[in-house]
Amino acid sequence: MEPEETHFVPCEAQDYDSEFRLDPLTERWSLVAEGRGERPANVGAQAPSERARDVAGDDLDPDCVFCPGNERFTTATSSAVVLRDPSSDGQTPDEYDVVTKEMDDEVQRKTWSARAFENKYPAFRISRRLAPSAPFDEVRRRFRAGELPPSQRFFQSVDAIGRHEVIVDVRRHVRGWGEASPLEICLAFRLIQSRLRELRASGRFAYAFFFKNVGVNAGASQSHSHCQLTANVTIPDDVLFQLERVAHYEKNRRLAGERDSFWDALLRAELDEGKRVVVADDSFVLYCPYASRFPVQSEICPRFDGAFEDYGAKELDTLATTARA
Repeated sequence: MEPEETHFVPCEAQDYDSEFRLDPLTERWSLVAEGRGERPANVGAQAPSERARDVAGDDLDPDCVFCPGNERFTTATSSAVVLRDPSSDGQTPDEYDVVTKEMDDEVQRKTWSARAFENKYPAFRISRRLAPSAPFDEVRRRFRAGELPPSQRFFQSVDAIGRHEVIVDVRRHVRGWGEASPLEICLAFRLIQSRLRELRASGRFAYAFFFKNVGVNAGASQSHSHCQLTANVTIPDDVLFQLERVAHYEKNRRLAGERDSFWDALLRAELDEGKRVVVADDSFVLYCPYASRFPVQSEICPRFDGAFEDYGAKELDTLATTARA
């Protein structure tokens, strides 16, 4: 399927502010993003016709904004995985490169395997406001101390400052990773890692994560397989709580003469019991947690130390194929 325009102008992200609002009873924060409700949805769309194919013979949906040829309907591509030599078969991840320039030429548009771009309806953006927003802890402290006037006491908010991207992780019009090949998922993980590395290197963000939601019940609005990546200038409360619990556990175990980290100890316990282990190899263990919160919940735990952004190609590809399983 050829694009309708030789030179296209990508869309701009919607220009609005988002904010975290404090619940005065629970002191938990809710994210309010006013423009998210405007995003279009085609999650109930049928599979593409057999006649809808691109130059590589892959399934396409002409009405899908994430399919090749429709790049002009999204914001500008920030990074993409592209086939290094369009004349090759592209059978291994090493035949592809992650590029960080806009996909504005015909060859790259035809050969990308996965691409990332700012969400057109972002939950987080770099704030346009001149005054910096107060940190979460400072807002809580003032609320608890009663330092706020009655008219403001129960209506406290913090700017939702950050970055929100979409990662179209599979070029073909498929619903999820179960319909993707191991190569496609490996390439998607290489792009995700590249985006996280760039966000870390910018020095602007304290926390970033990517997630995948498939189907309307999971909140997805597009049927084409994709992930989302968000980065925040502050660490979420739930993550801080988990870090504090891990630190508390490890401090007590050191006092008891044990040196294993929390995750090493948990992984060893799961492997010793063996009841919930799904896949185990030299690099990763896939298991169902003992205290799962929902059916078929699973976690992937590495057997080695190091951040996801710093994984080597071998470890990253192994993680990708394990996640696809």
